[in-house]
Amino acid sequence: MQIIMFYSRMASTRSGSRTPSGKGKGPKPYHKANWDWENTRIYLELVVKEIDAGNRPHMSINPNGYRSLAKTFEAATGLTHSMKQLKNKYNQLKAEWRAWSKLMDSRKGPTGIGFDQETGFINASDEWWATMEKVTT
Repeated sequence: MQIIMFYSRMASTRSGSRTPSGKGKGPKPYHKANWDWENTRIYLELVVKEIDAGNRPHMSINPNGYRSLAKTFEAATGLTHSMKQLKNKYNQLKAEWRAWSKLMDSRKGPTGIGFDQETGFINASDEWWATMEKVTT
């Protein structure tokens, strides 16, 4: 019981969720990345604006685009994120999109895969799930 009280007291005395501590001179403290649905939606809308502005000349956003993205994301959400945090989220979303696109690829015939917007689950036949279980084991 004493350990629980110690940790709860320590947690309540923390100044916030920013890293580094922000004391003294140094880089601006950043918020811990919290990518809930709303923050992700805002982030994706801002990424589209950066792409439309020409800040993705190849397959990734350039440094100017990330700086602009960081400023507009902070203005929209009040959260300060580093370029590394924004790049990590971009790469994670890109990987998820590739996996989703591969799953939904019907060039090799109908996949029978669907997505239920209400539940957020993938719909597939029992045969498809059995095949996927064999592939993953």
